Amino acid sequence: MKKFNIYVQDNCPYCDEIIIPKGLDVTKVYINRDDFDGFRPSNVPCLQTKTFQLEGPAQINELLNLIK
Repeated sequence: MKKFNIYVQDNCPYCDEIIIPKGLDVTKVYINRDDFDGFRPSNVPCLQTKTFQLEGPAQINELLNLIK
């Protein structure tokens, strides 16, 4: 199964709505932390793959549940 990164930040109520089902290889990447250096989406939460990008907890949760 492909690994997914979900870009989030601390103290974000929308980011806290993300529900990662057990068994999926998903990593939360915190873009506001000092040790982060890389892609910074304009909106969080954001799930990005090679071919598309999803923003918002409802869309991300729906995709993760479909994959599960």
